[in-house]
Amino acid sequence: AQGSGKFNARYDIFASGEVAGASFDARLSSNEKGIPESFRVRAYRTSAEGDLLGPFKATHFGVGDVNLPASFVGSQSTPGRGLFVTNRPLSRPDNFDRTSFRGELPDGWDAELYRNDQLIGYFQSRGDGRYEFLDVPLLYGQNRMEVVLYGPQGQIKRDVPVGANSIPPRETYYWAGIQDAGRDLFNFGDSDEHPYNGLRAGFGIERGIDAKTSIGASAISSIYEGRRDSYAEAMIRRAVGPTLIEVAGAANIDGGYAIRGQMLGQFGQAMVGAQSLWLFGGFRSEQYLPGLRAEHMLSVDHSLKIGNKSIPYGVSATYREWLNGNSSLEAKARLSFNINNINASTDLIWEQM
Repeated sequence: AQGSGKFNARYDIFASGEVAGASFDARLSSNEKGIPESFRVRAYRTSAEGDLLGPFKATHFGVGDVNLPASFVGSQSTPGRGLFVTNRPLSRPDNFDRTSFRGELPDGWDAELYRNDQLIGYFQSRGDGRYEFLDVPLLYGQNRMEVVLYGPQGQIKRDVPVGANSIPPRETYYWAGIQDAGRDLFNFGDSDEHPYNGLRAGFGIERGIDAKTSIGASAISSIYEGRRDSYAEAMIRRAVGPTLIEVAGAANIDGGYAIRGQMLGQFGQAMVGAQSLWLFGGFRSEQYLPGLRAEHMLSVDHSLKIGNKSIPYGVSATYREWLNGNSSLEAKARLSFNINNINASTDLIWEQM
């Protein structure tokens, strides 16, 4: 304003390719003075046939910038520097009724998430070069997921769709990883502070008993809001008619336990989901709001036919009880449409404390 000039320069440099038989992705970013701020690298190999690492029969392993999946009840999916290996199918979601998506998002870009061509999420660039859609709800049956990226000059990039799979009878899926959560491979300055920053490690296993039943267990140690939690968890899942039912339990070695029952089903053309969660003894979960004692949820997704157009809509109600003795009721409604290449979605939220 007084005649002095100021020049800001920020850059993101992306690279991907193959070295020594492994694929890699890399991102170098700077601050507003053009000085390198972080360097993120991921080296990995992927095989849909599950023929990696010899007897481990892995479908994917990665070193560097990796994502750890969410556990059944306690821990959340996190990014960070570390090591990850699994033999799970590449398209398998994190959990029974939800999954998470995370990927590269250049500065100035936006991301949209679609489920079965319905717009359900939007993410603006926040400067760390990632987009995150956490705890995305899934429907019974087919879930065609797609992430669409939009650049500042009108660029459009589409990610590969993802669907859910069941565990075949007498097959076992596993994952294992260790991670310095919230940290890039090299941080030249201060890292962004997240509530889950810190060292975490864990493993999980799932086994198909028969065509309708599967069981699973996991153990993970993580840091959340500066305190370490160590979870031991188990689940059983069963298909009953046009529904999938899962019961999961988790215990924290430092105290507290949780029980959750869930259902996904299809009744006519309506997709129905239900969940009941109880937390005991001060159990802390990264997946749920702090101070929660119990949560009960019911949701219905359907579509309206108007001419040859289908208008998806969904309604849900959630009742929560808190440790301080209060309770709350939340109702949501979502309406989406895609007409003449215009995708739109609107949400209505009502809450009573």
